This record gives sequence, C-alpha cells and structure tokens, in this order.
Amino acid sequence: MPEYIFTPLKMKHSYLAQFSEPAVKSDNPVAHLYLDDLKISVEQYRSFSSFYSGGQTVCTLEDLLVFMKAFVNNQLVIEESLRLMQNWEKMQLGLKYGYGLMKLQFLPFTEKYTVWGHLGASGSFMVYVQAMDVYLTGSFNQTTYQLKSINYLFMNVLRKLAQINK
Repeated sequence: MPEYIFTPLKMKHSYLAQFSEPAVKSDNPVAHLYLDDLKISVEQYRSFSSFYSGGQTVCTLEDLLVFMKAFVNNQLVIEESLRLMQNWEKMQLGLKYGYGLMKLQFLPFTEKYTVWGHLGASGSFMVYVQAMDVYLTGSFNQTTYQLKSINYLFMNVLRKLAQINK
C-alpha cells in the first residue's frame, strides 16, 4: 500500500501497523481503540486479529480525507470501476451496500442527506456528500459508537451543512 497509495497521494502519516512506518513520524501517540471499557493499544497487540482483517492501516483523519478525495476523483480506480462499486443493494432502511462501499440515505426522497463511502467498527466514517460536494472523515475510536457516529453525521454535521448551503 505505501508504494501504490500512501506515497503517490503523499499520505505522510499512514502506515500498516507492525509492518511499516509512516513517512513522517507524528509527535502524537496513536489513538487507542476502545471495546466498551477495554482500552486497546493497536501498536502493541500483534494478536488483535480484527485489525489485520480490516487492513491494519493506521492513518490520520487528514490522510483519510486525501484518500477519499483521490478515490472520488478517480485517482485510485477508474470511473467505470467506481460505478460498478456503486451497484447498491438494500441492506436495511436507509442503508445500501455496494462493492466495498456503503450508501446512507438519512431521509428518503432527497439526495441532500445522502452520503457514500464507508463506516468503521470503531465509530469511524469516511464519506462523500455528492449533493454538496463535501467530504467528511471522523472517528470516535469506540466500538459502541457505531450507531452514534451515524447519528452524529446526520444531526450535527449534515443538517448544519444543509442550512449553510441553502
């Protein structure tokens, strides 16, 4: 990934935990992940298997934003591939899944509150709001915040952005 994604996109603080180092070392420690009340240092536990199945990527929200912009603007996949990835299948009310992508439609019959990208198990999100041409990244680093992160996106971010973009 460094050769094909991190370096070309200048994602200087991204790396594969336990396998590589970031191009620029941060002055700040890597944030812990919380499984309920259990604090986990992803830098110390090689046996944290769910982290590896998810790609073991450690990155800043800024680097995640760079990645999402490159992805949306066809710097990582060609336009045809992106369209195929957006072949949405309904999972539940307001949530559709494509090939490695999620689409959330917070209110039916309007694109204003529709986002696509992905949500993480730790209350993280990396989404694009096409109707407003806005990218949003964030993380609570808490596994119990999966639904809270979705509510936060809608109540505290999208609704306020929609008011600004009237």
